[in-house]
Amino acid sequence: LAPNELYSSGINREVFQPFINAILEHCDQMRLTVGEDFRSSKSAKLAASSGARTFFWPLGENADRQLVATLELVLGRASTPTSGIIEVPMGRQLACRRMWVEGGVRAAEFSYEELCVRPVGT
Repeated sequence: LAPNELYSSGINREVFQPFINAILEHCDQMRLTVGEDFRSSKSAKLAASSGARTFFWPLGENADRQLVATLELVLGRASTPTSGIIEVPMGRQLACRRMWVEGGVRAAEFSYEELCVRPVGT
């Protein structure tokens, strides 16, 4: 996507315009084309592997089992998630429906909708 097309039909594009102008002024534009979508191929390879990772795809029963096994490894034992509030930068708080806190280890599960669709602060 060309820099001057970034967020082209977005609400409040004028807020992002100074950033776009800075890109245009300070960066060389290069068009990159590849025949493979590496996001998809990497995800497929990761899903097929049995190696450790921090996300599990595709979602479903197998991903749920992988999450439980990874949490047991990280936490050192099986643990039941709780709900709670997570403090984040700028004085914000995120409600979390599934979080694990064991000693110094903290883990949380969020959906895309919880982090990117719902309002999480101003």
